[in-house]
Amino acid sequence: MSVNENGVQGKEEQLAAASMRQALPPQCIEAEVKILCSCFLLPQVVPDIVYSLSPDAFYVTANKLIYESICFLYQQGQPTDMIHVAEHLRGRKLLQTVGDTPALCNIMSDLPTTEIVPYVKLVTDKWIRRKLIAHAYEIMSMGYEVNEPLEGILNTSEQKIFSLSLLSPADSTVHNAFVANAAHAKLLEQSRIFKTGLNRLDDLIISLEADTLTVLAGRPSMGKTAIGLALSLKQVFIHKKPVIYFSLEMTREQLEYRLWSLIAADPRYTEYNLTPVTGHRIRQHLSGQIPFSQAEYDNLCMVSALSMDVSLYINDRRDISPQGIIAEARRVKAKEKDLGLVVVDYIQLLQSDGHSDYGDSAGKSLELAKIARSLYQLAKELECPVLVLSQLNRNVESRNDKRPTMSDLAQSGAIEWIADNVLLAYRDKYYNPNGNDDLEIIVAKARHGKTGKASVGFHLPTQLIYNLDDPLPPVLQHFVD
Repeated sequence: MSVNENGVQGKEEQLAAASMRQALPPQCIEAEVKILCSCFLLPQVVPDIVYSLSPDAFYVTANKLIYESICFLYQQGQPTDMIHVAEHLRGRKLLQTVGDTPALCNIMSDLPTTEIVPYVKLVTDKWIRRKLIAHAYEIMSMGYEVNEPLEGILNTSEQKIFSLSLLSPADSTVHNAFVANAAHAKLLEQSRIFKTGLNRLDDLIISLEADTLTVLAGRPSMGKTAIGLALSLKQVFIHKKPVIYFSLEMTREQLEYRLWSLIAADPRYTEYNLTPVTGHRIRQHLSGQIPFSQAEYDNLCMVSALSMDVSLYINDRRDISPQGIIAEARRVKAKEKDLGLVVVDYIQLLQSDGHSDYGDSAGKSLELAKIARSLYQLAKELECPVLVLSQLNRNVESRNDKRPTMSDLAQSGAIEWIADNVLLAYRDKYYNPNGNDDLEIIVAKARHGKTGKASVGFHLPTQLIYNLDDPLPPVLQHFVD
């Protein structure tokens, strides 16, 4: 709270504080009574209510206790009429607490309704608002804890606020008529399936679809990050949608330097006559070994200026947890209103929300499965594809044929059944000096497509990925690193 020069709280703050102290918490007792009355008299509406409304949503304690009895009786397959509810409350020694039989009769005097959903939503709305107010007070109190790290307070505050989005009633089991209408509406949208821009890959997985989780795995130096960046830029350039890239391995500056190489080599920027500068060349300059010439510096100034218009959000926190990723993704989604892709590079480096230290591979596998499931749920919540990069175990190195299979996923076999798509990256040139320069994206699983191999062109110095049907960009045809 702000104070004036005399140490007195400002007028606006005083009025706000007084208002918060005097205001009645949000509630709608009439809607609560309507719901209870309908449960007493219309058993057909009880399933829709029980599966979408928490007892905690009731503002009046007596109403909450009555509803808890209704939920218990329903789950036991018993009637939820007034007589059975009264007997259940009596058995719990709570009948007097709720006002005895006259209170139940008073509820019965209301008019029941089969159109119960609006009342459920109204009660839930008031409940979430009350929790929002409670969280606001908690956050305000934490703000005064000057000895607590600010980062921890901000993270806790975000989690409290974003947790409220999970409280809204969700129709998990619905009639097919509803599903048919929703499916038909999505046909008209034509905006939920996004081409990757890599033609052969699109042929196999039928592009990246909203609500889906794709796992891209490979051994080190196989091009996983290059593929992740390539797919990110396709979303930005082709579909005009922002992308979030969580980089747990590389710093955001290192990732930015790769982005600069890709921008300089991209045909979209031909008119600027850019010259690609690799990460290796940038490191030579940063170390003082071979400083940039004026021409190189001017070129990079142009590239960096162009990169500012790329709608890519980068997070390089190495201690980030799945909940942290979810919170950050929600924040960007709220700002941008839409997302084209969320990339996590890579899953084995994610910090467990509980900071668990599993001593065996089986425990680590279970933890990674839990993380993958949370990211899968995030894809549905954000209505955008999520791409998770993953390491492969060392079994690949002991085989004559180094091409990976899905069983090589490092400590994360459970990811196989969670992911919609499993892609495996392989470069033959890495193992065989005489091998080809292509990068193979092996589609080991495609829930909505088919398995196979998608070979793409790969320019190692700049990490540029392109369709083999397309010629190498002119700027790279005489490229010298």
